[in-house]
Amino acid sequence: IYYLSLGDSLATGVQPIGAEEWQFRTDEGYADQLGAIARPRLPNLRTVKLGYPGESTTTMIEGGLTTYPHGSQLDEAVAFLRSHRGMVAFVTIDIGLNDLPDYALEAIPAGMASISRNLPPILTTLQEAAGPRTPIVGMTIYDAFLPSWLDGPLGQAMARVSVWDAIVPINAHFGEIYRAAGLPLADVEGAFATTDFDT
Repeated sequence: IYYLSLGDSLATGVQPIGAEEWQFRTDEGYADQLGAIARPRLPNLRTVKLGYPGESTTTMIEGGLTTYPHGSQLDEAVAFLRSHRGMVAFVTIDIGLNDLPDYALEAIPAGMASISRNLPPILTTLQEAAGPRTPIVGMTIYDAFLPSWLDGPLGQAMARVSVWDAIVPINAHFGEIYRAAGLPLADVEGAFATTDFDT
């Protein structure tokens, strides 16, 4: 029985402690933790991570960052889901943060357009390959701009702007896309208390 993890660096377990030659990937990311949590209920569960650091919705469809036997990450996921029909317990996907080049605020409109164009067909393709009984769960994004809070008053102003002008609207857009696809969405923004500047 398999858990299929798709997406970008988060899906691959990238951490500061990871080996540089392995692009800082580890076996301690959320996918590894989620697999461990699910394993007592599914003792034969095996976590398969097909994500790649830096993946965007565009490269997930078209490829280009690395070599997959079937083409792109999406092609690889489709091949895996089809060849393991009835054996995939669930799928998670986090994708879209890398549609914002250099995480720049001015890149948000173009990034949102890219997400709007690419994410719905990605989800439809995965649903068709997985079949109706395989849960697919997405997630909102964390705020990559928040470390600027440590840079003093100017950085704190920037951090506030990033939350209200970037992360909140982007995650609301994710919500619209996943709702339209009929798929659940994990609330990373809420779990990280991203909008809480009081505590």
